[in-house]
Amino acid sequence: MRLCQWTSCLVSPGQWTWCLVSELRESGVRWLASPGGNLLWDLLLQALGILFTVVILQRYFERQEERRWLPARQYLYYELFGDVDWLVRLLPKEYLEGCPLVWFQFGDRSYGTEKLDRSVAKELWSLDVSVLYEGVKEFADRPDLLDGFKRSLDNTLEHSAAVFLAREPELNRLIGALREHISRFEGSLEIYCESRESGRDPAAVLGSSAIQQAGINLKEFMIQGYLLLSWLAARADSVRSHSPAD
Repeated sequence: MRLCQWTSCLVSPGQWTWCLVSELRESGVRWLASPGGNLLWDLLLQALGILFTVVILQRYFERQEERRWLPARQYLYYELFGDVDWLVRLLPKEYLEGCPLVWFQFGDRSYGTEKLDRSVAKELWSLDVSVLYEGVKEFADRPDLLDGFKRSLDNTLEHSAAVFLAREPELNRLIGALREHISRFEGSLEIYCESRESGRDPAAVLGSSAIQQAGINLKEFMIQGYLLLSWLAARADSVRSHSPAD
């Protein structure tokens, strides 16, 4: 800006401010047109391009990936829900009385069962193991029950489950804990079967009994199943008080 233009700007503070802004704008334009300004401009455009690629495109592809795997993931949840629901149903029927029948929707599949609220959870946690002795005896008399549950669980987790377990560490932890409790109950069940056949109870040395130890492990097995069931129920697409077909 020429000297005469600056002199005219000194007439009032408002004009002076306008002149200063104009001079700064012109200086900025001249600097951006210089080699140094061009370099900075190029770096800024590159940074914006990287930001767009990393943040926006990455989120876009992640959402596309989620949509692609969603049907398979919901099918996995549905199958797991059925497996552990059978396990929790080992509770005596009187403990499930009054629980409303609801339908859990996983994708295009629905599963109807009693809705287990916190009162049922409290009953399960405080359950006297002697209530489960008949269940222990049934498992001992019918080895196919536990074998069938393990086979069903293995079939559910056989194919694409590894993909989802890697993405959902909490689900992976719950299933790992469930398998651990299966092994514990299976071991105590074998001891109970052996003691029943031989008439000698190795747990009696510790002031316990083989059936009591099996009952404790069955209870912990069922509690772990309830925890997994609750986790899956919280991820249902919807929960309805009537059949989706109605």
